[in-house]
Amino acid sequence: ICLKIIDIFEKNEVYYQLYSENTMMCKNLSKEDQRKTKERLKNFFNDDINVHFGDDLKEEVVKHKILKIIAIDDYDMDKLKKVKEDLAQIEDIEITSSWFNNVEIMHKGVNKGEALKALINYLGIDKDEVIAFGDNYNDLPMLELAGIGVVMGNANDEVKENGDYITAKNTEDGVAKAIYKFLKI
Repeated sequence: ICLKIIDIFEKNEVYYQLYSENTMMCKNLSKEDQRKTKERLKNFFNDDINVHFGDDLKEEVVKHKILKIIAIDDYDMDKLKKVKEDLAQIEDIEITSSWFNNVEIMHKGVNKGEALKALINYLGIDKDEVIAFGDNYNDLPMLELAGIGVVMGNANDEVKENGDYITAKNTEDGVAKAIYKFLKI
């Protein structure tokens, strides 16, 4: 499946990254872009992630258990739309986005809603006791499952239509404002 996904990315000439448990793999970048990528990842993962740059990532796919793949394009949304259409032909994958400029692919059944369901079951609570916060498409399964799905004010209209309540933007303390509202603090 990962090799089919890479073929789609290559055909559409889109930049992509693959993630295993402890390695991020991406196409060769300039030395400066490699340095920036490694520095940005350090902020998220400390030193717990290896970074591999290469021309042929298909070789790396067979060496790693790939957990997530991301395609990124800051400028051509039509290209990303075409990538999503091509990916929709592949069975057993979840396709979503966490930002306007990306497409994220995981194994079927891997999404925030399933993670929340597992947490609810583990804690032995009812979903009506859960408030979830989100601002993008990858949050939709979680927002739909939660008793109260709070959408951030900076989300796009389609995401806002799927929430129970719209709060202020991330940059305007939206999470805190919703907590105060629903917990009556």
